Amino acid sequence: MSKIQIINASNSLKYLDALYELDKDIFNTFWANNQWENELKNESVITFLAVKENKNIGFASAGICANEIEIRKIGILENYRRQKVASFILRKILDMAKAHGILKVFLEVNENNKSAILFYKNKGFITYNIRRGYYEKNENAVCMQKII
Repeated sequence: MSKIQIINASNSLKYLDALYELDKDIFNTFWANNQWENELKNESVITFLAVKENKNIGFASAGICANEIEIRKIGILENYRRQKVASFILRKILDMAKAHGILKVFLEVNENNKSAILFYKNKGFITYNIRRGYYEKNENAVCMQKII
């Protein structure tokens, strides 16, 4: 089994196309290219790119605000799920958060994404709120947090 490399893509436009293409391949609702450009230009955003055998297989984007961090997106290509890629990326985010003195991590996940909710619960996140009608098709968002 080959090693997964997690690249810190923060503040580097050289990863713009890779992140946009991955987002489009993974999610039904994806960010426009200019949204990714804004993420990469924003110094309060942490972005990671997961690579295996020279193939981009996943990513994460998280925004820092004061002593909190919000995970905006974590996405892994379907063929690479359940191989601990999301765990590796989440660990990088949490390590970077700790290094910045951040105490809380927040995220929202679609209530129908049961595997993601279970993943985050297994990583110590707890549900603190439900946002009704947050997503398209009037789907609810499960708001989760972790104290680190």
